[in-house]
Amino acid sequence: LCLGHLAEVGHDGDIATYTFVATNVGDVTLTGVEIADELEGLSEIVYGDWPAATGTLAPSESVTATATYALTQADRDAGTVLNSATTTGTPPTGPAVTDEDDVTLPVPQAPAIELVKTGAVVDGTIEYAFTLTNTGDVTLTDVALVDELEGLSAIEFGDWPAATGTLAPTESVTATASYAPTQVDRDAGSVLNTATATGVP
Repeated sequence: LCLGHLAEVGHDGDIATYTFVATNVGDVTLTGVEIADELEGLSEIVYGDWPAATGTLAPSESVTATATYALTQADRDAGTVLNSATTTGTPPTGPAVTDEDDVTLPVPQAPAIELVKTGAVVDGTIEYAFTLTNTGDVTLTDVALVDELEGLSAIEFGDWPAATGTLAPTESVTATASYAPTQVDRDAGSVLNTATATGVP
Protein backbone atom coordinates (compact mmCIF):
# COMPACT_ATOMS: atom_id res chain seq x y z
CA LEU A 1 0.00 0.00 0.00
CA CYS A 2 1.40 3.36 -1.02
CA LEU A 3 0.25 6.85 -0.05
CA GLY A 4 0.98 10.06 -1.90
CA HIS A 5 -0.39 13.44 -0.94
CA LEU A 6 0.05 17.08 -1.88
CA ALA A 7 -1.32 20.43 -0.80
CA GLU A 8 -1.93 23.84 -2.29
CA VAL A 9 -3.21 27.17 -1.02
CA GLY A 10 -6.39 28.42 -2.67
CA HIS A 11 -6.76 31.75 -4.45
CA ASP A 12 -8.16 33.39 -1.32
CA GLY A 13 -4.89 32.64 0.45
CA ASP A 14 -6.61 31.36 3.60
CA ILE A 15 -7.63 27.77 2.81
CA ALA A 16 -5.28 24.92 1.90
CA THR A 17 -6.55 21.83 0.11
CA TYR A 18 -4.89 18.47 0.71
CA THR A 19 -5.20 15.68 -1.85
CA PHE A 20 -4.40 12.07 -0.92
CA VAL A 21 -3.95 9.07 -3.24
CA ALA A 22 -3.80 5.58 -1.70
CA THR A 23 -2.65 2.85 -4.10
CA ASN A 24 -2.51 -0.90 -3.62
CA VAL A 25 1.01 -1.68 -4.83
CA GLY A 26 0.88 -5.27 -3.59
CA ASP A 27 -0.44 -8.47 -5.18
CA VAL A 28 -3.47 -9.17 -2.97
CA THR A 29 -6.74 -7.33 -2.40
CA LEU A 30 -6.83 -5.00 0.59
CA THR A 31 -9.90 -4.24 2.66
CA GLY A 32 -10.56 -1.66 5.34
CA VAL A 33 -8.37 0.82 3.50
CA GLU A 34 -8.40 4.24 5.13
CA ILE A 35 -6.39 7.43 5.30
CA ALA A 36 -5.62 9.22 8.54
CA ASP A 37 -4.23 12.72 9.04
CA GLU A 38 -3.85 14.20 12.52
CA LEU A 39 -3.22 17.80 11.48
CA GLU A 40 -5.16 19.86 14.03
CA GLY A 41 -7.89 21.84 12.31
CA LEU A 42 -8.03 19.62 9.21
CA SER A 43 -11.52 18.98 7.90
CA GLU A 44 -13.00 15.52 7.51
CA ILE A 45 -11.25 13.52 4.80
CA VAL A 46 -13.68 13.02 1.90
CA TYR A 47 -13.11 10.04 -0.38
CA GLY A 48 -13.83 10.00 -4.09
CA ASP A 49 -15.30 6.99 -5.85
CA TRP A 50 -13.84 3.65 -4.83
CA PRO A 51 -13.02 1.27 -7.72
CA ALA A 52 -15.37 -1.33 -6.24
CA ALA A 53 -16.56 -1.71 -2.66
CA THR A 54 -15.88 1.08 -0.17
CA GLY A 55 -12.56 0.52 1.60
CA THR A 56 -11.42 -2.14 -0.87
CA LEU A 57 -8.54 -1.90 -3.32
CA ALA A 58 -7.47 -4.69 -5.65
CA PRO A 59 -3.84 -4.74 -6.80
CA SER A 60 -2.89 -1.55 -8.74
CA GLU A 61 -6.18 0.17 -7.80
CA SER A 62 -6.22 3.60 -6.19
CA VAL A 63 -8.58 5.90 -4.35
CA THR A 64 -8.33 9.68 -4.06
CA ALA A 65 -9.44 11.77 -1.09
CA THR A 66 -9.36 15.44 -0.15
CA ALA A 67 -9.50 17.61 2.96
CA THR A 68 -9.25 21.33 3.66
CA TYR A 69 -7.38 23.31 6.28
CA ALA A 70 -7.74 26.92 7.37
CA LEU A 71 -4.31 28.50 7.72
CA THR A 72 -3.58 30.05 11.11
CA GLN A 73 -1.51 33.12 11.94
CA ALA A 74 1.17 30.81 13.28
CA ASP A 75 1.30 29.06 9.88
CA ARG A 76 1.75 32.38 8.09
CA ASP A 77 4.46 33.48 10.47
CA ALA A 78 6.26 30.14 10.01
CA GLY A 79 5.92 30.28 6.22
CA THR A 80 5.22 26.55 5.95
CA VAL A 81 2.88 23.82 7.21
CA LEU A 82 4.47 20.39 7.71
CA ASN A 83 1.92 17.60 7.53
CA SER A 84 2.07 13.81 7.70
CA ALA A 85 -0.66 11.37 6.60
CA THR A 86 -0.95 7.61 6.93
CA THR A 87 -2.89 4.96 5.04
CA THR A 88 -3.60 1.42 6.22
CA GLY A 89 -5.22 -1.65 4.70
CA THR A 90 -5.85 -5.27 5.66
CA PRO A 91 -4.70 -8.16 3.41
CA PRO A 92 -6.54 -11.53 3.31
CA THR A 93 -4.00 -12.92 5.79
CA GLY A 94 -1.30 -11.46 7.94
CA PRO A 95 -0.90 -8.04 9.57
CA ALA A 96 -2.19 -4.78 8.18
CA VAL A 97 0.00 -2.88 5.74
CA THR A 98 0.64 0.83 6.04
CA ASP A 99 2.44 3.73 4.41
CA GLU A 100 3.16 7.29 5.45
CA ASP A 101 3.78 10.41 3.39
CA ASP A 102 4.90 13.90 4.41
CA VAL A 103 4.27 17.14 2.60
CA THR A 104 5.53 20.65 3.31
CA LEU A 105 3.14 23.36 2.21
CA PRO A 106 4.70 26.77 1.50
CA VAL A 107 2.52 29.57 2.87
CA PRO A 108 2.68 32.88 0.97
CA GLN A 109 3.74 35.85 3.08
CA ALA A 110 3.19 39.56 2.43
CA PRO A 111 4.80 41.60 5.21
CA ALA A 112 4.15 45.35 5.25
CA ILE A 113 4.16 48.27 7.66
CA GLU A 114 2.56 51.70 7.33
CA LEU A 115 3.56 54.92 9.07
CA VAL A 116 1.30 57.95 9.36
CA LYS A 117 2.88 61.06 10.84
CA THR A 118 1.15 64.32 11.74
CA GLY A 119 2.37 67.54 13.28
CA ALA A 120 0.70 70.51 14.96
CA VAL A 121 2.05 73.69 16.53
CA VAL A 122 1.09 73.96 20.21
CA ASP A 123 2.32 77.00 22.17
CA GLY A 124 5.20 77.47 19.77
CA THR A 125 6.29 73.83 19.82
CA ILE A 126 5.63 71.29 17.07
CA GLU A 127 3.98 68.18 18.50
CA TYR A 128 4.46 65.16 16.24
CA ALA A 129 2.24 62.09 16.40
CA PHE A 130 3.15 58.79 14.72
CA THR A 131 0.92 55.78 14.04
CA LEU A 132 2.58 52.54 12.98
CA THR A 133 0.29 49.83 11.58
CA ASN A 134 1.04 46.29 10.48
CA THR A 135 -0.69 46.23 7.09
CA GLY A 136 0.75 42.85 6.09
CA ASP A 137 -0.34 39.30 6.89
CA VAL A 138 2.52 38.17 9.16
CA THR A 139 3.52 39.23 12.67
CA LEU A 140 6.29 41.86 12.85
CA THR A 141 8.87 42.02 15.63
CA ASP A 142 11.54 44.58 16.47
CA VAL A 143 9.20 47.30 15.25
CA ALA A 144 11.04 50.59 15.48
CA LEU A 145 10.68 54.24 14.52
CA VAL A 146 13.51 56.55 13.46
CA ASP A 147 13.28 60.30 13.00
CA GLU A 148 16.57 62.11 12.39
CA LEU A 149 15.28 65.65 12.77
CA GLU A 150 18.01 67.45 14.72
CA GLY A 151 16.62 68.78 17.97
CA LEU A 152 13.66 66.37 18.11
CA SER A 153 12.85 65.05 21.56
CA ALA A 154 12.99 61.37 22.39
CA ILE A 155 10.22 59.39 20.72
CA GLU A 156 7.81 57.98 23.28
CA PHE A 157 5.61 55.02 22.41
CA GLY A 158 2.16 54.44 23.83
CA ASP A 159 0.94 51.01 24.92
CA TRP A 160 1.81 48.15 22.59
CA PRO A 161 -1.06 45.71 21.75
CA ALA A 162 0.97 42.79 23.14
CA ALA A 163 4.74 42.49 23.56
CA THR A 164 6.87 45.59 23.16
CA GLY A 165 8.07 45.93 19.57
CA THR A 166 5.59 43.38 18.23
CA LEU A 167 2.62 44.01 15.94
CA ALA A 168 0.31 41.28 14.64
CA PRO A 169 -1.54 41.95 11.36
CA THR A 170 -3.87 45.01 11.60
CA GLU A 171 -2.43 46.04 14.97
CA SER A 172 -1.17 49.57 15.55
CA VAL A 173 0.92 51.51 18.04
CA THR A 174 1.21 55.27 18.48
CA ALA A 175 4.18 57.44 19.45
CA THR A 176 4.84 61.12 20.07
CA ALA A 177 7.74 63.55 19.98
CA SER A 178 8.13 67.32 20.12
CA TYR A 179 10.34 69.88 18.41
CA ALA A 180 11.10 73.51 19.15
CA PRO A 181 11.41 75.39 15.85
CA THR A 182 14.60 77.36 15.34
CA GLN A 183 14.88 80.87 13.93
CA VAL A 184 15.86 79.31 10.62
CA ASP A 185 12.61 77.30 10.68
CA ARG A 186 10.59 80.42 11.43
CA ASP A 187 12.29 82.34 8.64
CA ALA A 188 11.61 79.44 6.24
CA GLY A 189 7.98 79.23 7.35
CA SER A 190 7.94 75.45 7.52
CA VAL A 191 9.74 72.36 8.83
CA LEU A 192 10.23 69.43 6.46
CA ASN A 193 10.67 66.20 8.34
CA THR A 194 10.73 62.49 7.48
CA ALA A 195 10.36 59.50 9.78
CA THR A 196 10.86 55.80 9.00
CA ALA A 197 9.17 52.75 10.53
CA THR A 198 10.69 49.28 10.32
CA GLY A 199 9.73 45.78 11.42
CA VAL A 200 11.08 42.25 11.03
CA PRO A 201 8.76 39.57 9.58
